Amino acid sequence: MSRRPVTVFFKLGALGDTIMTTPALRAYRKSFPHEEIIYIIGKTCEAALLGNPNIDRLITFDDDAFYTGGMIARMKTVFKVTNLIKSFRAEKIFIMQREGAWDNAAKSAGVPERYGFSEGKSKHLTRMLTNGDEFHDVDAYIELCKLAEGFKPDGHAMNVYHSEAEPERIRNLSGSLFDKKVISVAPGGRSGMKTEDDLRRWRGYLELIKKIVAETDCNVLVIGSRSDKELLDTSSFDESRVKNLCGKIPVAGSYAALKRCALLIANDGGAMILGAAAGIPVVSIFGPTCPLNRYPITNHLSRYIWLEKKCSPCIKDGSFPKKTDHSCMKDITPDMVFAEVKDILGQLEKK
Repeated sequence: MSRRPVTVFFKLGALGDTIMTTPALRAYRKSFPHEEIIYIIGKTCEAALLGNPNIDRLITFDDDAFYTGGMIARMKTVFKVTNLIKSFRAEKIFIMQREGAWDNAAKSAGVPERYGFSEGKSKHLTRMLTNGDEFHDVDAYIELCKLAEGFKPDGHAMNVYHSEAEPERIRNLSGSLFDKKVISVAPGGRSGMKTEDDLRRWRGYLELIKKIVAETDCNVLVIGSRSDKELLDTSSFDESRVKNLCGKIPVAGSYAALKRCALLIANDGGAMILGAAAGIPVVSIFGPTCPLNRYPITNHLSRYIWLEKKCSPCIKDGSFPKKTDHSCMKDITPDMVFAEVKDILGQLEKK
């Protein structure tokens, strides 16, 4: 029996970034159904791809050692991944990561066709996308795959999968919350691998929830990680109106819950992308990062709030500013965000 051609997708980094690769992945599977697709992903983002039928083999590695360890730990991680790639005897690899170390790893592993991002010529890549920053991140991954002859795009819909048990779990945890229209709130920000990223977190959610409860008939669902629960104390609210499930449901559970929500309010982070994947309107709050490459694009009612301060964006390529007054987030008021929420609710009522 002849061996199927093997293509490797490689990614590490944040949950949302990984989810944004799934439209390109789905299109690649449809374009090349005869190939075996292996996706190598950092362990911290494995949840974004679990159950994805467009992947034949999902392989994880310790990305925490790469980002938080010293030089030796980083070198060991690259060496392990290089040997892993080599063992697959792949014909093609798509490096969905803008770090030269992984381009070199692909070349060292002996993969003949190596696709990746580059600002110019690269001795490690055989085909490269040199203007990736000009596209939304979802489109950048699609454009990268278009470098492979025969690839046909398949839209912007992002794929996240959950078990049949997740909707039932949400029903048990939420009680009667979904008897009314539900607005979801995600107070966390992107937890970067290089450092805990507190700069993306807007601090006005408590006042915003008070406005939603007082001025609308909607209930509120708070989602996020266990650490996010400490950012927002909702104990003063009636649980029949405001339910805090931070740390109580996995990524797939959050996605299943968002599918039932009217809209999501979130900072730049994984929850924002989960909302986009769920196809609901998202009000995203940006400050230290630029929304132009990341804002949710899957629902026409989605919009972002960004004051575009002179110092913003200050988080670039994973590097954080040493000092900031955080005015880009502090100057965004609950009234500004609530105005967007009311506008979306009004347009949903017209449907």
